[in-house]
Amino acid sequence: MPRIPYVDQAELPLENHSLLDTLSDEPESIADRAHSLRGETLNVYRTMTNNVDLLEAFQTYGSVV
Repeated sequence: MPRIPYVDQAELPLENHSLLDTLSDEPESIADRAHSLRGETLNVYRTMTNNVDLLEAFQTYGSVV
């Protein structure tokens, strides 16, 4: 059990749903998923969603990098 709870997309207001959109709508095989950012939302993003402003800033930072 994580120390900081994960947030599911359904728990967010509609205007913030896109913050937890996955990078791909196509599911991958289990073997490919181990080293991939595609598929399900990473738990680090679900944790950061406890503070929506933090996640928005992190995504802005990530898109600049």
